[in-house]
Amino acid sequence: MIAPVRTKSAHNPLRRSFRPSDLYKVRQLVTDSGEHFPLLVAADTGLPIVRPNWYVLVARRDRCQASTLAKEQGILCIILAWAHHAKVDLHELLDSGKAPDQAQLSGLIDTLRSDFGALSRAATTSIIRPLVAAHTWAHRIVVAREYFAWNLERAMRASEPGSARYQHIFAAHRSLSIRMTQMLPRTHSTANRKGLDEDQRCRLLAVVSATSIENPFHKSVRHRNALIIQILLMLGLRRGELLKLRTSDIRAGIRPVLTVERRPDDPQDPRKHQPQVKTRGRQMPLDDALARHISKYIIEERSQVPNARKTPFLFLARSGKPLSLRGLDNVFAQIIHCNPAFNGVLTAHVLRHTANDLLSASLEVSDPTADGGKSIRNYLMGWEPESDQGLQYSRAHIERIAQEVSLQHQRRILTEDDVKS
Repeated sequence: MIAPVRTKSAHNPLRRSFRPSDLYKVRQLVTDSGEHFPLLVAADTGLPIVRPNWYVLVARRDRCQASTLAKEQGILCIILAWAHHAKVDLHELLDSGKAPDQAQLSGLIDTLRSDFGALSRAATTSIIRPLVAAHTWAHRIVVAREYFAWNLERAMRASEPGSARYQHIFAAHRSLSIRMTQMLPRTHSTANRKGLDEDQRCRLLAVVSATSIENPFHKSVRHRNALIIQILLMLGLRRGELLKLRTSDIRAGIRPVLTVERRPDDPQDPRKHQPQVKTRGRQMPLDDALARHISKYIIEERSQVPNARKTPFLFLARSGKPLSLRGLDNVFAQIIHCNPAFNGVLTAHVLRHTANDLLSASLEVSDPTADGGKSIRNYLMGWEPESDQGLQYSRAHIERIAQEVSLQHQRRILTEDDVKS
């Protein structure tokens, strides 16, 4: 996290009054087919702003989930609001084949650094400007860079290839891309993220046990939350995959199976921000004990939730609506609130890393070929068959094996030296 910095002057009018939400907002549009599309509109009239919506529709819609599109539209709101306050006719500038000059670009990059949510809540007399984390700032700059590039490419396509105008726009495009890339802040890699160790895993399972005196949850959701932790820990599902599960995705029998299925723009999903299965669907076998826990939750707890029969989703809020992403985050927040030792180390995604560490240990015992282990992991985690994602998610296990190998190597050398002496 980049530490907050003091602005040079508390009287900077751009920083003191700058709130993108005063000018632009993102509204969720749901089509007849159930597709969610984030629409960037003027705050005062509610009318769509053509260019950014066109960009997202043409250049981003087929490549990104609706949640990603909404985040990018939010960043475009900041960019357009900056242009308004800086009195830069941004689209006219880009359509003419020109890029923002260095002063304008520096002002934009500085603006993208602000945490506008915190800024709107801060005291009006504060001279401390709240700032977003480095990775958030970098992402905003990348979105701005790609948006500018798309507009300049439109101007290039409207020019005769090889003409002086075409060459001029090409040079502006290349220069802008280089300058904005050079302005990206350094960010901490997520490659060092690790799963929970054995003591932490045991502690977590003990806390969320439905019979634990330390359980922080209301008795009506204790089985649900314990089951959520078990599924994330044992199967390594993503948040969206977990919340997208339906009761029909659980198949009982001699060989119980859980199915992860992609259902983009699901018309049966009433959540404003729909969870998504990002990559490949798959069928995952269930241990008998886990299958029994799921059946017990469905029969004894879920059935008691109001209006439970009106929705197909497995995990419900106490209101009877499908559990939301924020609701799931609140489950972890309550655990952390009552167990501060988990602060900074426990999230749903950390449990996915933990599941991968445990899977690595199981693969090591079963001793498959290196390629076989990779294929098994990629299938179970929902990655493409040739993906190398597993290297990031099994880092803790790899480090442990590397340390053991190093110790064995050192002992062997010392033993050889003793023999020689």
